Amino acid sequence: MASLNTSTSSSPGIEVSSKRIEVIDALRGFSLLGIILTHTTYSFLETTGQPTDISDAGSLSTLDNLIKMGVQVLATGKFYSIFSFLFGLSFAIQLRSARNKGVPFVGRFVWRLAILLVIGYIHTMLYPRDVLQIYALLGLVLIFCVDWSKVKLLIGSAVLLVISVLVTVFSAQVEAVVFPPITAANNYAISDVFGVAKFAFLIPSGRMFVTIALFMLGLYAGKRNIFKLTPENNTLHNRLFWWGGIFTVLSTGIIGLVGFAGFGSASGAEVVKIICMAVQKLALSAFFVAAIVKLFQGENFISAALQWLVPVGRIGLTVYVTQSLFMVGFYELFLEPETLSAVGLAFSVVVTLLFYAGQMLFAHWWMVNYRLGPLEWLWRSLTYMKIQPIRKSRNSIIEADTLGGTAVPLK
Repeated sequence: MASLNTSTSSSPGIEVSSKRIEVIDALRGFSLLGIILTHTTYSFLETTGQPTDISDAGSLSTLDNLIKMGVQVLATGKFYSIFSFLFGLSFAIQLRSARNKGVPFVGRFVWRLAILLVIGYIHTMLYPRDVLQIYALLGLVLIFCVDWSKVKLLIGSAVLLVISVLVTVFSAQVEAVVFPPITAANNYAISDVFGVAKFAFLIPSGRMFVTIALFMLGLYAGKRNIFKLTPENNTLHNRLFWWGGIFTVLSTGIIGLVGFAGFGSASGAEVVKIICMAVQKLALSAFFVAAIVKLFQGENFISAALQWLVPVGRIGLTVYVTQSLFMVGFYELFLEPETLSAVGLAFSVVVTLLFYAGQMLFAHWWMVNYRLGPLEWLWRSLTYMKIQPIRKSRNSIIEADTLGGTAVPLK
């Protein structure tokens, strides 16, 4: 891997140092691992007609059911939370970079989101679980938060998280308002062209509010410089690690006690479960982030292994889209449902992990020779309406990209 300059910005505000940037990219690479594991699990279950409910084992083997439960408890929603948080954090880094240079920011950011929306639309035609369109539209909210104080960002994110829980509790009533009584044919046609159903689902599921809240938390983290290696931040990381772990265990235990019934009613047990699931998702996400940060600072084989996640994070957009190509090829073109059922979920997960390992090798090789990932290069070139250099040159600097890696001084 190319060596990195460890110099830092002398300006107040968001510091950009190589160690700080590397851990952010490692977190992005880590989140992409969790996302593909989640996708492969749900794609397997849906393709083979197995129940996605964690309490229903269906006809899965004991091993496959354990994997299903493990992914749903440890991965589902958690890695998207980290991914969304990093989106807001990268926004903060871009904002700081633009202000340091004295160049306009809002107009260019909106244009970048417009390009991302088009990329997401093309990606959705390939793989319906795309989040790029969602990020492109919801990312506009960040523009209105540019000058918010750190306290205001925390309060705003907390309010949105509470709203997300309330909306989920009363999801049936919210759905009656959000989804108009149109025919199934019209609904399909509209959804097929504009993705209306996907965006409408964001409201009753509470996901829209959670995503914006995490964007705000990422912006807060950028303004707060929480990844800067200081004694104060080390204390914060330790607190996130321990309290995140404690609340994860407590909330998971309560969820197990109240059972795994559906969200059909707003009974007392269901309300408790919904609240605990929201807490568990955020607590475990915080635990993962703090754990990666702490482990990354070490000088051992674990920190060395985590370095392999850095180039994956730097070409995050490319990795995310190629993961979708893999999902479509593996689950729709390569294997029939009967074959998948025969080989089992464990086999699918192993193949997925091997594919991700291949992505790590590719990302490592690519970033040794190139400044940007393929899709990151396309995105950047369209942003500036000019072909951007892609080959590495000595003493070049790459600005922050919202999804595809952050500001990296290169040698």
